[in-house]
Order: sequence, then C-alpha cells, then structure tokens
Amino acid sequence: MTILVTGAGMIGSQIARLLLERGETPILFDVVPQLDNIGRIVDLSRVKIVRGDVLDPLQIIRVINQEKVDKIIHTAVIFGMTGAMEKEPFPGIRLNIMGTANVLESARLTGVKRVVFTSTSAMYLRPFLGSIGQSLPEDFPIRVITGRSRSPYATSKLACEWLGFNYLDNCGIDFVAVRFAGVFGPWRGPLSGVTGYRFRDILADGLAGKPITLSRETGWYSSDTVYSKDAARGAVLACFVEKPQQRVYNVSMGKVYTQAEIASTLRKLFPKVKVVVQAEEGEGTPGLHLPADLSKSEKELGYKPEFLMEAALKDFVGWIKDNES
Repeated sequence: MTILVTGAGMIGSQIARLLLERGETPILFDVVPQLDNIGRIVDLSRVKIVRGDVLDPLQIIRVINQEKVDKIIHTAVIFGMTGAMEKEPFPGIRLNIMGTANVLESARLTGVKRVVFTSTSAMYLRPFLGSIGQSLPEDFPIRVITGRSRSPYATSKLACEWLGFNYLDNCGIDFVAVRFAGVFGPWRGPLSGVTGYRFRDILADGLAGKPITLSRETGWYSSDTVYSKDAARGAVLACFVEKPQQRVYNVSMGKVYTQAEIASTLRKLFPKVKVVVQAEEGEGTPGLHLPADLSKSEKELGYKPEFLMEAALKDFVGWIKDNES
C-alpha cells in the first residue's frame, strides 16, 4: 500500500519509519525537505521524497496519480503554538486550512481511500467553562462565542476537523483525525510547537552540564504531552483502523506531569546537573492541567503510550548522543 505523508518534519519522518516497518510504501511530500534531518530518523534509501506544496492541489493530485496512493496522512502545518500565528495569523490560516482543504479535495477527485489528519489538543485550552470530570474527551462541549479559542492555530485545526467531517458526510471521504498533545522528540530542525523546543533545550543543557530551571517564566507548566514516536504510532494506527466510530482520537501520554515530576526524572538522567523548580503552578488555564481521555483511542485504535515521561526522556537523550555530529 502506498501512503502519502504530507510534511516531512519530526512527526512525518517518524510516520514514514513506522510505515516501512509495517511493509508499506511511504511517500514524503514536503515543500522544503530537510534530507539530513529526515535521514536521522528514517533510511533515505527506502523512502521516496517528493518536493511539493499542499497549497497547490495539482501537485498533490499529480503525486497521488503517479505513485498510486491509497491513503494520506496529513501532517503539513505552519508553526502553531510558538506565538507566530497570534502575531501574524494569515499565513498559518492559509496553510493549515487551505492545505487541508486541498488534501481533502485531491482525495475526493482521485478516489483515495482514507485521509488521516493530525490535529491538536490546543483546542482544549479554553472550551471547558464548567466541570467535565478528570480527563479531556474528544467530543467536548463548547460555547461557540464565549468558549471560543483565543488561538488562531487551535481555531484552524478545529476548522480542519470540521471540514474533514464535511467531506466524510457529503463526499464519502474516509476521514479520521488524531489530536496530539504537545509533541517532543528527536529532530534537529525547526519544530512546530513550543513543547518540542522546551524539551530539546533542557536535555541539551543537561548533556552540556548546564543548570536547568523549570518555571512558569521559562514556559513550563503542568500539561499532558506525547513523545514523537507515540504521536506517529497514533497516526499510523488511525490510518489502518477498520470502521472507526469516533473518528477523532486523543494521542498523548494520558498523564499530566508537573514540573516537580519532570525535574525528578531530569535529576536521574543528569545526577551532576543542578535542576531547579521555581514557583510550581496551580491549576492554570482551564483544560491545560487535565490529561487527555485515551479510552476511545485504546478501544478503537489500540493505542497506548509506549513512552511515558521517563522512558521518553531516556530515549531522547540517547538519540541526541548518537546524533551530536
């Protein structure tokens, strides 16, 4: 089976690696593929990389037809939770929404069997105005005015999910979305969110013997996250699941790690490095301090996180050491 993966970044490269392990044929489609960084994740001799832009539907249709693509996993996105879209919304809106619309329309025109969309837990940052329990469900209640997201990135992702459902309902496109918590993991190039930068920076400091400080001021707060290898696995499971019912699935660790818990793990990894926690936060933004509900992901996709925090940080440190040059 030939599967088109739009976006050859941190997650897209891991998806390609997992598809190869399953015996599938991945095609990585990226506007500016970073071959050196991709090659540190997946064997370049075994994956086809096509330079292309999701803002040009003709390019998408061309590669689908030329490579006989059966399914698409759409990861291409403009940087989201880094503040860029808040300051200058339009480029992100254009790429995230129109890029997704182009992928869906290309799938409709060519008969692609399934489109998997990689979404975000960022849309949980505001909607919960009342009590919802101890975890964040995918089918969350939202007031469309007072409960709206303040983030153009989260808004664009929710719009893409709804567009996907529109194509499902009206055009028969087999649409599935996976909603990632903040993703971090092996990658040397630019990242699509602040979580990836924060973890990469503190591990680099630890390996260099520099002190590490976790505080609200440095952007650390209690939240659910996901290691990139698990994020990719969630997307691949969504690509192959038969008869999905919910069609939108949380993919995360399913646990909120506090600054103190992360600091404890860092001290184990770097016993000679000073790790300081300053001003441990309280509950913070509604939705941010709750774990994602993974019950539907486990039941329908068979997803369980393989990398909880300690295992993820150990694996990431090992990868950094192996890729220092």
